[in-house]
Amino acid sequence: MLTQLRPVLAFLGGLVVFGCIPSFCQTIEFDDGTVGVAKFHDPVSSDGLPQVSPLAADVNAAAPVGAAFFQKLFLSLGSKLIPMTILGSDPSLGAGTTVIPVVIVPVRFVFPDPGNPVLDGTARVTEVQNSPIFQNAEYSAGGISLGVTQYGDAVQRAQFWNYPGFSQNDYHVLLASPVVAPTVTAVVPSTGCGASRTASCGTATLSSRGALAGRLDSSFFASVINPLVGNYPANVLVIFQTDNVFLYSGVPTNCCTIGFHNSEAPPIATAHTWIFHAYTEPDTFTGDAILDVQVLSHEVAEWLNDPFISTINVVNLVAPYVLPGQEGACQINFETGDVLEEPPVVFTKSVMGTTYHLQDEAFLPYFLHGPSFSVNGWYTFLNSFPTASTLCGPG
Repeated sequence: MLTQLRPVLAFLGGLVVFGCIPSFCQTIEFDDGTVGVAKFHDPVSSDGLPQVSPLAADVNAAAPVGAAFFQKLFLSLGSKLIPMTILGSDPSLGAGTTVIPVVIVPVRFVFPDPGNPVLDGTARVTEVQNSPIFQNAEYSAGGISLGVTQYGDAVQRAQFWNYPGFSQNDYHVLLASPVVAPTVTAVVPSTGCGASRTASCGTATLSSRGALAGRLDSSFFASVINPLVGNYPANVLVIFQTDNVFLYSGVPTNCCTIGFHNSEAPPIATAHTWIFHAYTEPDTFTGDAILDVQVLSHEVAEWLNDPFISTINVVNLVAPYVLPGQEGACQINFETGDVLEEPPVVFTKSVMGTTYHLQDEAFLPYFLHGPSFSVNGWYTFLNSFPTASTLCGPG
């Protein structure tokens, strides 16, 4: 069977799309004639050998302790023990509640297009604060109640539901009510980006369905957010939020990264972690395949399960697996959302009278290739896959 085994760090923070079946691709058709395809990855760090975050050099030896995590060996393929680093407390030790502080950093971009259009992440802060990412809702799986809790906690509880020693009543990994940082405003230069350093650093145009969408050079975006991460303690999840602003690599036609998670280099005990997500407006993607906090749900679930991804020696590696719907592309790290995005497997949850879109997530047993210790013996939160992943590799 022919497969594609992507470069070792082509997985940083999420998915690099090598190709996709046209009917499954989540696309934006811009009014300037270009078409963007949704991707989850950090385009600045996605090529070649593992790259250390620019922030890593600034880590102070006296930095505060980072996010709470456990490290454990899990049995893979029936015979091999593989190490995992996952946020929260060890599920085999029974009851335990971990609360992780969060700060939302809204980013406002002023684009160089005629009229200087503005897209401001502040505009959707309230919706994100009130979403199932931070607010409680009722979750169940196949008739089993998972409790009234946050989305990420529901996924983690379901994942370890039947794991030996797990407390179905009293195990939680929660996000604290987010602190909202002052809005960061960035004026997008009309020149200075691209390979020649003469191209624009971004543009804001309408989609074919009338939604204003921004596209930013990924290196310019990194220059805006990377210096800010170190302003917060290492135990805080920093969420950079835009409103319908996406990233491209090199040229605007190489679009669109809609979210990623990232981290500093080791030591992981003091490493900062962060997420970028684009709150997604209606009429942006074809068929509204991506909406509101769907991207954030994908990234939060992946961050909880694989928080430290800066270098190959700390990322959670699993047996190489096929990414469904992506022409045989192969991936090697424990990313819970990537296998369920082509097409996106989405469900809705209503909180405070508003309906939000959340993504299904694969459980750890899906990647371990053994009996599932997750709720109902399932392999995903919505039971989308009846079996473990399809293995792949070179040749």
